[in-house]
Amino acid sequence: MSTYNLLNGYVGSKAPYISKIKALFDDSCTKYIEPYCGGAGVYFSNYNGKYEKEWINDSNLNIAILYKSLTKPETREDTIKALLDIKKPDDFGTAQTQFQRAKKEMLKLSADSQLHYSNSGEWLNDDVMVKVARNTFLAYSQSFNCSAASYSKNKSDEKYRYEVRRNLANVMERLETKPHVTCFDGLEIIKRFSGQPEIQFLIDWPYVGLYRRQSKLYQSEMADLYSHMIGAIALSHSKAAVVMCGYRSPREEIPTIYDAVLTGEEWRCFKIADAPSQCMVVKAGEKKAKATEYVWTNRVPERAGLYVSLHDYKEKMTLSEYWEKIYEAGRTGMLPPDEMLEYEYTYKKFFKKGLFNTKDTERAIKEVKNRHMKEKLILLTNELAFRNSESMDNVIN
Repeated sequence: MSTYNLLNGYVGSKAPYISKIKALFDDSCTKYIEPYCGGAGVYFSNYNGKYEKEWINDSNLNIAILYKSLTKPETREDTIKALLDIKKPDDFGTAQTQFQRAKKEMLKLSADSQLHYSNSGEWLNDDVMVKVARNTFLAYSQSFNCSAASYSKNKSDEKYRYEVRRNLANVMERLETKPHVTCFDGLEIIKRFSGQPEIQFLIDWPYVGLYRRQSKLYQSEMADLYSHMIGAIALSHSKAAVVMCGYRSPREEIPTIYDAVLTGEEWRCFKIADAPSQCMVVKAGEKKAKATEYVWTNRVPERAGLYVSLHDYKEKMTLSEYWEKIYEAGRTGMLPPDEMLEYEYTYKKFFKKGLFNTKDTERAIKEVKNRHMKEKLILLTNELAFRNSESMDNVIN
């Protein structure tokens, strides 16, 4: 199986580290789930004939429809044709206009259709699905870092169409295993199925905003610390095999939230790679900063040491000790105002009381722009309610 994926270069893709990640998968597992598949680089690069069922999920409805339309018999051929017909005009203005139009159409789908799917589990009609798949693929595959954020002019039409044909052929071969494709809240999938030891989870969620240079990279984000606390708690006593990707806190004096939650002796943290930070834009001749990728896992196969250094980076601490260190960092002025407020809101949401004293919090609020504060409040409170749990049970059981 090659490593050419449908959305090659998708921001945050783990395809470059596939051999290391696969080495940490438990061969005894018979079911495979990616609750946050995104570009699905690991899924498309990995094949295990032992899996009785495979499930890729993403809360971004556009991404989910793209994969679903390629697996659904009624839409497969029309979707393949639609993707192969896409051009990347050599004229920059024409190409950028095409990109913006596709992106606009893709984003129209978001709110109402997302709620419809969450409530009913029903996809849109076939013709609409094919159209959405085309616009989604165009927007992602013709953008910088395959992020659907801004148009990239790096490839000619000839090179672009060659890569589409090559990547699509690989993807269709991989999809012959007929994975389940859904658009649920990934966190609820973890909560519901973490008790099944035959499942292999790959958790490649959007990383903690405090740990990365840019906290808004994806159409469907999960940058807030609270969501990662809840996610880690759901994984902490998992009977399923877990490989969870993430960053450690970028400053040594600030602890990493996963270490404080995944406290059992079975949990380990291994370094996967030092790689250029994908979200950075640099001038010609300049190098991107390094971003070190880690994985937390609760099972370590015997062969893992052949591919991954088994040095354990996990710091042993309790959740109480974690918050004591955060409090001390805030008290001594080590936390910038926006970080202090992120920790304060997370602590309040989790424990229903404040962490820092009122004067320090009020000072931080004054130093942060109102617009930024409103965005953070929206991020922390507008969590998509998970619906239709019965249909989810039927997917993997």
